[in-house]
Amino acid sequence: MSASPPSQPGTFRERFLEALIESATNYAIIALDLDGRVISWNEGARRILGWAEAEIRGKPAEVMFTPEDRKHGADKIEMRTALAEGRSADERWHQRKDGTRFWGSGEMMQLRGPNGEVEGFVKIVRDRTEKRRADEARLEALGLNTLILNSSRDCILVLDLEGRIEFVSPGGMESLEMAEPAPILGTPWTDLWAEEDRTTAALALATARGGQLGRFQGVCSTWRGTQKCWDMMVSPLQGPDGSVARLVTAGRDITDLKQAETRLARSEERLSLALRAAPMVGIWDGDLAAGVVYGDANIARMYGVNPEDAGQGQPLGYYAQFIHPEDAPAVRAAIERVYESGDEFAEEYRIVRPDGEMRWVLAQGRVVRNAAGKALRFNGASLDVTDRRMGEERQRLLMEELAHRVKNTLTVVQAIVSQTLRGSGATPEAREALSTRLLALSNAHDLLMQGQWREASLKALVEGSARVHAHGEAGRFRLQGADVMLGSRSALALALVLHELATNAVKYGALSVSQGQVVVSWETVEVEGELWLRFKWREVGGPTVVPPTRQGFGSRLIERSFGQTLGSTIRLDYAETGVTFTFEAPLAGLQQG
Repeated sequence: MSASPPSQPGTFRERFLEALIESATNYAIIALDLDGRVISWNEGARRILGWAEAEIRGKPAEVMFTPEDRKHGADKIEMRTALAEGRSADERWHQRKDGTRFWGSGEMMQLRGPNGEVEGFVKIVRDRTEKRRADEARLEALGLNTLILNSSRDCILVLDLEGRIEFVSPGGMESLEMAEPAPILGTPWTDLWAEEDRTTAALALATARGGQLGRFQGVCSTWRGTQKCWDMMVSPLQGPDGSVARLVTAGRDITDLKQAETRLARSEERLSLALRAAPMVGIWDGDLAAGVVYGDANIARMYGVNPEDAGQGQPLGYYAQFIHPEDAPAVRAAIERVYESGDEFAEEYRIVRPDGEMRWVLAQGRVVRNAAGKALRFNGASLDVTDRRMGEERQRLLMEELAHRVKNTLTVVQAIVSQTLRGSGATPEAREALSTRLLALSNAHDLLMQGQWREASLKALVEGSARVHAHGEAGRFRLQGADVMLGSRSALALALVLHELATNAVKYGALSVSQGQVVVSWETVEVEGELWLRFKWREVGGPTVVPPTRQGFGSRLIERSFGQTLGSTIRLDYAETGVTFTFEAPLAGLQQG
């Protein structure tokens, strides 16, 4: 049995990688910690940069950068890029230990630990000075200004007359996301472009070969696959004899611009579709400096004027002549207010077209100002709302007719009831009570008619009851609370309840004596995220209250109106000092029709 070989540090894989790194003498392979200090330095690094590993270990890697690059923090930018993107390509002048410079082409990558966390960086650099010098010599032989090409951020390529790539500028390599130009040197320039753009690219080359400037826009993907849109110029480069010797292409990345143009075109298309779908929406734009307002075809149609005249622009006061004389002062005041305050303009008014037809217009717009606050433009849109206005007028007439018929019906009902009760032995008090209840119902219908049978004012209901039962005596009713709108069903119920409470107060309660008063108060409060209405009727200064021995019509009406119909919490209290009625209900329920 042979003896075991002496143990060596590290696994076989680690020893293999170490040997591989040390044998790569044409490449500087450097390991850095997260602060950019050298922790490993191979033989290739010593040959290219001049420092031995022992003297460079622990020192910042920035020593290999030129003073001007160190000033701009090029080494830190490289590490930040590698941290953010995983790697960072680098092609620039570097500095050796003895102060001489070389053109280094390389890349920095993340160095990760066993758990995947980033522990540092690996930087690989290759000396490409000879290639750089050769490129510069070739450019000088072509008669090009190397300084301009190298400083430009545009993508500049030099082509032979067949269109094959001979040179790529540093800005071009950055734009094309390439570490070095070798992969595309000698390839046809037209092959870089998307298939649908190659014909246009070939035409631009042919134009340049003919001594003219060729130009086109197309899509070309970078070396990493990023699709970009370019604005390209192809220029002829003359030789010593004056003939075209080579071609130079200069491209600028316009991807963001194209995307913005696409978004704008889509927005304009959507606006155009919307305007075609709503032909009575007109757009106007007032140039305040020129004193001219421009209108589209819909504005012309709305006002009954010539579309060409509207499109070419008219004096600012041109359209004012069509505004109905009764509406003109309000419109002028609104425009002046917009100029002064900067608020939005929104007015609904009538216009009288040249043919005499009257139309209703809803105009909305705003004033555009410069940085100094000077008004430059006044633009907006107008909508023909004549059909809506006519519909509202028809509805108003129908509501008035309906209200008139309801009042007539209630009058007939009142007459029928009065005649019936007169021969039935009913007491005068009963006949009066029924008559006044019907009157209260009629008054409530009048209020609802004003709100187009959708809503009525709580304050107006209380004030109406006070006028009827106070008989003109000031101070008999005290009202407290901000106005609240009620739905039709709630308004009718409350009107009848107020009538019953006031009638009882006149007969037996606070309004039966001269010093008595009724205090009516209400407020809205939030209960578990929902608005509730709290309403209270309180009689003060009246005679001592005697609770009724039986439930009368008023009590039953209150219970049915609020307890069942509205789902309210109600309370009717016959305290000796005065009758008190309170109820609470969700405001949303009270505002339903």
